[in-house]
Amino acid sequence: MAGGSPPLRYAYFDCEDAAKWAGHEATAFQLLQPGAQWTHYRCYQGELPPLEGLSERIRGVLISGSHYSVYEDHPWIRELQGWLRHAVAQHPRVRFLGMCFGAQVLASALGGRVGKNASGRFALGVERIELLPALRGCAAWRLAASEVGAAAAAGVGSGGTSAAAPRGSYGGSGSAAAEHDSSSSTGGGGTSVSPLASLALIESHGDCVLELPPGAVLLARSPTAPVEMFTMPSGNVLGVQGHAELSAADTLDKIHTAVAAAGRLSAEEAAEAERSLREDADDAALVLALYRHFMVHGLPEAAAAAAAEAAAAKPAAAESAAGAATPAAAEPAGSTAGAVHTTSGEAGQPAGAAPADGFGVALGSPAASSLRSVPGSPASDAAPRGSSAAAAARLIEQLEVAVGAELGKGVSEQKLLRWCNEAAAARYQQQGDVAAAAAQRLQELAAQAAEAPAWPALDELEAHVAVLEDTLAQLDEGSRRLQARLAGGPAVSGAQGGGGSPAATPAAR
Repeated sequence: MAGGSPPLRYAYFDCEDAAKWAGHEATAFQLLQPGAQWTHYRCYQGELPPLEGLSERIRGVLISGSHYSVYEDHPWIRELQGWLRHAVAQHPRVRFLGMCFGAQVLASALGGRVGKNASGRFALGVERIELLPALRGCAAWRLAASEVGAAAAAGVGSGGTSAAAPRGSYGGSGSAAAEHDSSSSTGGGGTSVSPLASLALIESHGDCVLELPPGAVLLARSPTAPVEMFTMPSGNVLGVQGHAELSAADTLDKIHTAVAAAGRLSAEEAAEAERSLREDADDAALVLALYRHFMVHGLPEAAAAAAAEAAAAKPAAAESAAGAATPAAAEPAGSTAGAVHTTSGEAGQPAGAAPADGFGVALGSPAASSLRSVPGSPASDAAPRGSSAAAAARLIEQLEVAVGAELGKGVSEQKLLRWCNEAAAARYQQQGDVAAAAAQRLQELAAQAAEAPAWPALDELEAHVAVLEDTLAQLDEGSRRLQARLAGGPAVSGAQGGGGSPAATPAAR
């Protein structure tokens, strides 16, 4: 390196063990960061670096594609999800880039949901990707677009190396590069780049991210992937569903042939996919340039850009009301319509929530508190804390927090805890209603007793109400113990497996 600087260090998380993809890591090394030092971890063999001191050892982690699905019940996938969940939170200076399966495993590790394509069909071909302002406002994107536009104007490749190849191999010079070139102007000692609204990219997937993790920011979407690109508020994550690292030739040879033979494409779909891969230009070079600049700069502006876009789109009245309430507060990314999605944790769908590996969402963490209101919030404390109804409400909220705390431990526990929540809500609300009605009746009787000479049953009724209050207090204490046990106890067996569905063929990378 120039000036004696040490080379950049990266980790390659290899999630593909199919023989036909042997050696694919070398291509990724050359495309992403030529000249950098790479450490190759075979995740499918359980290889992962230690979390301690990670940011001192490496600058970025690249997570490969795979023919596996993230919801399949393989120990190495669970271990990878747990490692990623802790690494992203503990090491904000390290960049985490996931491609296809890599993007899906990042999303699921951080609390999102992954499942089959909405169409139920395998997606294969060159697709048009819609880029959202959250991405187009980031420095890494603008630098990538400027780099590719300058290379296109000079008539050379933009792969970051003299070995960059033309479209159809590993370079790519699709319509976005031409659009950039036609919309750029030079003057004042620099280049003014007009943000691009879309680009073309090879897609090859049977699964996709259906719901983003809590707080995640949507960067791009495509016809077959509602979450084509995403990041987190920290800006140290970039998940991309498409394949800038794949050539059209390799996609035809190693994927198209296999999925068509396996019946995952109809005759018409296979013909259209082949035509698209042979004829449609993609913008792989632009996306690869984005990867390189992301590894250096991250995407710290994305969350603010998404929030600003949402604020600008709000009706003037709502915006004024929000400004009067919190004039100096930035809008939380989690409330951004169309830019930020949070997991619903619906049971019975392909498991995309964090796995039951002992790394569950911590009680009181942002992930848990974003799912449910917690005791101590204005909504929780609206009723007097001394009343029976309030005690029942607090009890229900505590169980809801326990559900949020255990959400990361798998679909099976979600079902159990949701059932507990619903049953407890009905039971405790009924008890609270009885106590509240008794208290109201007691007040009426007390008022009448003030005018009556005597009321023998009044003391007995008051004692009955006291017993109900004491019962609710005991239930309240029992709920707290249940919450503590669930937050720290072992995971329930049977959490997030492959759902009984057969594994995808090795072609479904």
